[in-house]
Amino acid sequence: MDKILVCIRIRPLNDREKNSEGASGVGQVWTYDEQAITHFHPTSQPGAKPIPSAEFTFDRVFGCESKTIQLYDAVAKDIITSAMDGVNGTIFAYGQTSSGKTHTMMGDPDQPGILPLAISEIFELIQRTPDREFLLRVSYLEIYNEDLRDLLGSGEKLKIHEDAERGVFVQSKEEVVVTLEQALGFMAAGEARRHFG
Repeated sequence: MDKILVCIRIRPLNDREKNSEGASGVGQVWTYDEQAITHFHPTSQPGAKPIPSAEFTFDRVFGCESKTIQLYDAVAKDIITSAMDGVNGTIFAYGQTSSGKTHTMMGDPDQPGILPLAISEIFELIQRTPDREFLLRVSYLEIYNEDLRDLLGSGEKLKIHEDAERGVFVQSKEEVVVTLEQALGFMAAGEARRHFG
């Protein structure tokens, strides 16, 4: 069964955004709850209530105070578990430059991102399933300025192919991994070749 979840994570405002004001001299007003974000028209009249102008609904909204582990537990963990049971799964981060994609996906030493958490989860699941044999292969692809690139291979643009038997695929480099450290090493190697806007 296909299941697509669309979630949003709101990053904290940076100093420039905190200090910016709209043309009327009043900053933009946004509110959010667990499933929606709402934009309000700014008003220049003191004490006047802002007027809602647009609401965007998602499967889940994570506020700027949220921790990556909360997002992982709520959204990504089930995808990883299903993938280990043989179901294809994808976690796709999308957003404009400086919107927090790298922080969410990679994290830092104090707060690991979705990818390190997923890799750790995969190896934990393997350890808990000694009667089953697994073959783990990793690849690292990037879509940047509408070009698909192999970050573990040559770095050249990749073409998307379609075949009646294989479906949609790309010819990318894959590496077999047997340890958590190997997988994290390939992730770091791919990360070093990424484009940053």
